[in-house]
Amino acid sequence: MPPADRGRSAPRRGEPPATAIRAAGVVAIDDRGRVVVVHRPRREDWSLPKGKLDPGEHRLAAAVRECAEETGLRVALDAPLGTQHYIAGGQDKVVHYWRARIRSAARFTPNAEVDAVRRVSPEELPALLSYPDDLATVQDAVLAGATTPLLVLRHATAYKRADWAGCGDPASEDDGARPLAPQGLAEADVVAELLDAYGIEHVVSSPARRCRQTVEPYAARAGVRVVLDDRLAEGEPRDPERIGDAVRTLTADPRRVALCTHRLVLPALVGALAEQLLGRGGRRARRTALDPHLAPAELLVLHRDDAGRIVAVELHATGER
Repeated sequence: MPPADRGRSAPRRGEPPATAIRAAGVVAIDDRGRVVVVHRPRREDWSLPKGKLDPGEHRLAAAVRECAEETGLRVALDAPLGTQHYIAGGQDKVVHYWRARIRSAARFTPNAEVDAVRRVSPEELPALLSYPDDLATVQDAVLAGATTPLLVLRHATAYKRADWAGCGDPASEDDGARPLAPQGLAEADVVAELLDAYGIEHVVSSPARRCRQTVEPYAARAGVRVVLDDRLAEGEPRDPERIGDAVRTLTADPRRVALCTHRLVLPALVGALAEQLLGRGGRRARRTALDPHLAPAELLVLHRDDAGRIVAVELHATGER
């Protein structure tokens, strides 16, 4: 086994301090079940692709960026694998990991940071990886298996109803035409990065302008069409049957799906998702993991296994790191 980095301690327990270095990485697994690992000549170690967050960068975006920079591989995130917490260079470091699948590969050029990339079977990894916590993270990824994300998104910050109604715009009598505020437009740009990190293939939105504006930057970036669905629209009455019908359509879709809707629609929508994907456990999940009370531009990520069951849940805000 290669010598471990002397600046990296054994895993630490407990909550890391606010001053801890934040990093993100992936366990990228190819279609033959091999795990991508990198060799770092400065540390003389074999480890997982990872790296520090850039200033203002979201950890989801950092995970896919670092993998691309260190391996030449473009990946899409699957289920989260938790964090590693250790001391590096005398400072606390926290690394968030996700299982990931490979979307495409570019030529890798060895450099001073990473001079070799290998795809290794899980059985070979104990003799190669330099750190026991990396091996444990890989074992978690293999056990978790591949998943398909379904993202539920509340639209980004819009102009207040009263401000829109009194602005004098000819369309201001129509609340469906109410646009995103400048803050919301900035949030939509971050949403585009997060949807890209999950490799979203299909985007569904309420027809309301504020919902469309939330997902259009991603749609333009990914070259996908935003499908408008009246069943996700805000309005009275909110028909549980129509929302349930929309949920059945979305959960039957095998693609990586993101949907954008409104605060008032979310409780019925998330409740229907819980019943559809968790069965008897749905009622309990609505009170716990599947919290429908999303803030503007917040994402609820449901990771589904091959049988369509929810195996992991994440919640991400555009302003978190």
